[in-house]
Amino acid sequence: MKQLDLKQLSNEELLMEQKKIKPNFISMTVVIIAMVIMAVLNTVASGVGIFTFFPIIFLPIALNHWSKYKSIQEEVKSRNL
Repeated sequence: MKQLDLKQLSNEELLMEQKKIKPNFISMTVVIIAMVIMAVLNTVASGVGIFTFFPIIFLPIALNHWSKYKSIQEEVKSRNL
């Protein structure tokens, strides 16, 4: 995935990028929360296993989505869009 320079995007392109990344961010958040819940339930039911560590494995991906989402939000706010 190529890295976008948000300052060089036009207003329309920035708003389109915001529309694309918001559902991705929300779905990734829901998936991470579901994995945490399942990991806790699995750990309580049958002890520590491979599924206990799945949320930790996917955490960097979620943090990347979060930082990208925040940077787009800040750029939209700075342009008063």
